Amino acid sequence: MPLAGHGLRPALLRRRAGRPQLKRDPGLRPALLRRRAGRPQLKRDPLDGGNVRVLFLCGQNRIRSPTAERVFDGRPGLEVESAGLNHDAQVAVTPEMIAKAEVIFVMEKRHLNKLSKRFRAQLRSKRVICLNIPDEFEYMQPELISLLETRVTPRLRSGA
Repeated sequence: MPLAGHGLRPALLRRRAGRPQLKRDPGLRPALLRRRAGRPQLKRDPLDGGNVRVLFLCGQNRIRSPTAERVFDGRPGLEVESAGLNHDAQVAVTPEMIAKAEVIFVMEKRHLNKLSKRFRAQLRSKRVICLNIPDEFEYMQPELISLLETRVTPRLRSGA
């Protein structure tokens, strides 16, 4: 008997650390699950059409997030934007950018903390993912591009 609106069977529920978690049924597509383990999920599979709005954030919006924007811009199924969290960033993040984004990638843990402090209310229904990419690269440096490809692409495919 499926749970209302979720397409999940009771046998697929499990508990971890006292919280119920949904276990993915192999027959279901990621687009059908809106939440798993209490985290917001993609509303649709980005590889099946329909654009997923992605926001890349770093501190200054000079190297890492603009590189990510350039690498992923123009890919099918993605709408990409970048901004910085510092007040003197080239393009400073706005509440409108946060509202528009479905998935937000931050480069470092400190960016995640800063984002959470400034936009806590707007982040309740957002997927925010820390990429753990340090500030030691140049714009469009091949090593940075490789790291971005390795850490971002699987997250967009799996909806995790």
